[in-house]
Amino acid sequence: MEIKFQVDDEIAANMTKGAINGLVKQSEAYTIEIIKEAERVEESIRERGAQIEITENTIFQAVRRNKTLVNKKNRKVSYVKLGSELTLFLSGLIFNQKMFAESMIYLISYFLLITAAIILTVITYIKDGE
Repeated sequence: MEIKFQVDDEIAANMTKGAINGLVKQSEAYTIEIIKEAERVEESIRERGAQIEITENTIFQAVRRNKTLVNKKNRKVSYVKLGSELTLFLSGLIFNQKMFAESMIYLISYFLLITAAIILTVITYIKDGE
């Protein structure tokens, strides 16, 4: 199915061809996301054996739910960022070279904490790239 829409030249006057291509790709991705969400909405309200029918109202509900899902994703990323920063802060606080030589448990605990900090930091950068 082909979905087309027009944008006034005045609105897009300052956009480069690359920006327009990027806008088209993002519009396509967003449209596909809304269609998938509309299918989930329709499936949740459809009774067994009923014909699949996505209406204008279903699309409105899908857009609304999609916005809420984006906010929930942002919260999850925020929690991961918070965890990353806390573990990095704590690893800096407990760094003590003398204790590393004296206690193997202290050394292992420190390496576990710094490993968790590294993993959370990498997850943060991966999630921000989405």
